[in-house]
Amino acid sequence: MTSIEWLEMELLYKMNGTPIVDKLLFDKAKEMHKQEILNTYIIADSESTQEDSEHNAEQYYEETFKK
Repeated sequence: MTSIEWLEMELLYKMNGTPIVDKLLFDKAKEMHKQEILNTYIIADSESTQEDSEHNAEQYYEETFKK
């Protein structure tokens, strides 16, 4: 679970069952967080081609954050 997913659960589901923020904000924040992780991985992966690095970054994200 990412920090954004945790915050989403806290704010959307634990406040007496009444959401206090729009879920769309969390969807956007999660996509931004994913892109930050992918970009960081790609920058750090200096040994691969751009295409391989992008593929490896997606694979890393899925294995690390989507289990």
